[in-house]
Amino acid sequence: MGARRRQKRKEFRKRLYRRRRWFGLFVLGAVVLICFAAIKAEGTIKDGPIPPGFFAAHPSLDQSSVIYDSSGHPVSYVFGSENRIVVPLSKMSPYLPEALIAIEDNNFYEFPAIDPKGIARAIVVDITHGAPRQGGSTLTEQLMKQLYIKQNLRGQKDIWRVLAEAALSVPYAMSHTKHQILQNYLNTVYFGHNAYGAQAASLTYFGVPANKLSLPQAATLAGLVNAPTSLDPLKNPKAATQRRNAVLKAMFEQHMISRSRYEKSVKTPLQTHPYDFSAPAQDEAYTTAVKNLLFRKLGQKKLETGGLKIYTPMKESFQKNTYDSAKALLPDPSVDPSAASAVVQPGTGAVLSLQGITPGGFDLATRGYRQPGSSFKTFVLAAAVKDGIDPARSVFVSRNLQFSWNGTPASIHNFAYRQRGPMTLEKATEISDDSVFVQLGLLVGLDNVIRTAHQMGITSSLNRDPSMLLGGLQKGVTVLEMASAYATLADGGVYHSPYVVSKVEQNGRVIWTPHHTSRRALTKNQAAVVDSVLEGVMKNGTPRWFHDADAETEHTIAGKPGISSNDNDAYFAAYTPQYSMAVWVGYPQGGSMANVPGIGYVYGESIPQEIMIQLFKEALRNEPNVGFPKPDFSGLHAIYVPPNDIQNLADNGLRGTSINAFSPPPVHPAGSIAGRGKQGILPEGSGGTSLLRGLHRLLRSIQKSLP
Repeated sequence: MGARRRQKRKEFRKRLYRRRRWFGLFVLGAVVLICFAAIKAEGTIKDGPIPPGFFAAHPSLDQSSVIYDSSGHPVSYVFGSENRIVVPLSKMSPYLPEALIAIEDNNFYEFPAIDPKGIARAIVVDITHGAPRQGGSTLTEQLMKQLYIKQNLRGQKDIWRVLAEAALSVPYAMSHTKHQILQNYLNTVYFGHNAYGAQAASLTYFGVPANKLSLPQAATLAGLVNAPTSLDPLKNPKAATQRRNAVLKAMFEQHMISRSRYEKSVKTPLQTHPYDFSAPAQDEAYTTAVKNLLFRKLGQKKLETGGLKIYTPMKESFQKNTYDSAKALLPDPSVDPSAASAVVQPGTGAVLSLQGITPGGFDLATRGYRQPGSSFKTFVLAAAVKDGIDPARSVFVSRNLQFSWNGTPASIHNFAYRQRGPMTLEKATEISDDSVFVQLGLLVGLDNVIRTAHQMGITSSLNRDPSMLLGGLQKGVTVLEMASAYATLADGGVYHSPYVVSKVEQNGRVIWTPHHTSRRALTKNQAAVVDSVLEGVMKNGTPRWFHDADAETEHTIAGKPGISSNDNDAYFAAYTPQYSMAVWVGYPQGGSMANVPGIGYVYGESIPQEIMIQLFKEALRNEPNVGFPKPDFSGLHAIYVPPNDIQNLADNGLRGTSINAFSPPPVHPAGSIAGRGKQGILPEGSGGTSLLRGLHRLLRSIQKSLP
C-alpha cells in the first residue's frame, strides 16, 4: 500500500516536473521572443520596445471633452478623430464583457496572455501559404495592437507585427489583472463612426450609456469589434443582426445565458437610436463661443483629446426661449434677417444665454460687431450724469446742427429735419433726439463718453467723432458687450467681466477658471439716475408704440432701442435687477431692413424688443418685481445749452465753463411722445402715436392670421 502511494507520488512529481519544464521553456521562449521581436519589430511598436506608461494600471487615452450647462447636463461633446469617453468596468453593462469574451476570446480566463496554439497555427499557415493569412490573437494581444502598434501597421497581417503583439502581451498580462485588461480593452477598441470605447459606442448606436445596455445591444457591440465597417448597425442592419445572433449563440453555448434568454434575444429587433454628440441648434452659438475661448486658452489638442469637463453658466430654458422666439418671429432664413442675443447676470457676469450663429458657423453673439444705433446713447447719458448733469431739469434745444469737427464740416439733424425746440434731457432720451445727444456728447467730451463706455463694459475700440455719440461706430459692438455694459447699471454701477465658462476640470482637478474682474464704473446713485431715465424710455418712449413691456412681464424694465442710419441693424438693450439682455436683428452679410418681405420695417422697438419681452416673461415669472433704487437728484445740476453755442461745444466742451452758470428757460409741455421712423422722428402727438400703434398691432394680427 505504501509502495503504491509512493509510486503515485513519484508519477505526480514527474508530471509536475514536466509541466514546470514546459512552463519554464514557455517563459524562456517568451523572453527570447520579446527580445528578438523588440529588435526585429523596432519600427512596429510605438515608442518601443517597452512604451511609456506600459505598466500603469490604465493607459493614457485620448478622450472627448464634454460641455455642461448650469444644471450639470451634457450639452455637447468636443473631439477630434477619436470620440472616446472612458468609464470603469463597473459603469458598463455586465452583458458587454461576457459577450466580448464569448465571441473574441473564450479562453480569456485560462491563458495568461497569448494562445500558443493559435500563434503556432498562424505561423504554420502563414509559412505554408508564403504570406500572412491567419490570425490568432487573444483580447490581450488585440489590446496591445490598439495601444502600442503603429497605426499604419495595425491592418497589415505581418508575422513580426503578430510576434510583437505577443511579446508585449506577456509582460502586460503579468502586470495587470483580468479586470484591468477587460476595462482597458473596452475603453480602447474601435466600434465605428469615430466611436472608441464602450461608452461612446453605446451612445452612438443606441443613445444610452454603457451601463444601460440590454443583452441584445451588448451583443451587437461585441460583434462590431471584428469588422465595425461591414457590420455597421446603422448602414447594414441585416449583417449586424446576424453577427449579434452569433454572439448570443456563443454566449448560450458557453453557459453565460439561459436558453430562454437566448431565444428571446435573437428575436428582438435591432433598434438603433443614434445620439447627436454635437450641440442642439438652440445651443450652437453658446457652445461655439465656449470652444473658441478654450481653443485660445488651452489649445486645440487639449480641448479635443484631454477629456475635459467644461462647466458653463448656460441656462437651457433661456436658450430654448430665445431660440424659439427668434425662430417664430423670423421663420424664413432665405429672406428674413437673423437674430443674435445675450443674457448676462448682473452682479456676477455669468453669461446665461447666447444666440446667433450663421449657417457657416460664425458666432454673431460674441464676434458679430454691429451698429447699436441709439442704444449707445445710454453711455452718453451715463457720462453726463457722472459729470453732475441732471437729466430731469437740464434743457437742450432740439434743432439742426452745423459745425466744424477737426476742420471738416459736420451736419446733424433728426429725421425729416424735425426741430423740436427746448426739451429736457430726460425727454430727449425717451424720444431719442439725435440733435440733443450730439450736443450733450460734445458738452461732456467725447473722451469722457468713450471712457465711460469702456468702464461699463464696452471692450471694442470706439471712434472719436460725433457719429459715435449716436451709435455710428467704425467697428461696432457685440450683443455680449452691450448686455454686459447694461448689466453694470443693473448692479448699481459695478461692472463684472462676462464669462461663458465657470471652470474646466481634467481627471478630477480644476485646470482653468476665468480671470474675473470687477470695477465700479458709476456710483450707486449715478446708476440709479440712469435707471430712472431708461425706465421712462420703456414707459413713455418709443418702445411703447409696440409693447407695454412692464405690463406684459409684470416687472419694471429699463432699456433703450436703436437702429443704424442705413437700416441694417436693429438693437434693443434692456435690464432688470436680475437680468440684462441685448438683442440684435439684421442680415449677417449686411442689407437694409426697411422692407423685409412679410414683416415690413424692422425697428429696434419691434422684433428685438419682442424677443426680449418673451425671455423676461419666462425668466421673471416666479420672481418678485423689486424695481430699481430711487435716485437722489439733489447733487446734480440743471444746465441749459444756448442754441448758438454748438461750435463752442465742438471746440471746447465744458472747458472754461461752469455748468452752474447756465440758466435753463421754460420748457414746452411734453405731454406727447415723439418717435423715430428711420434714424429720426415720426409725427408728434398722442393721437398720431396711438394711431400708429393701433395700425401696427392690426397689421401684426392680420399677418399672424394668414396661412
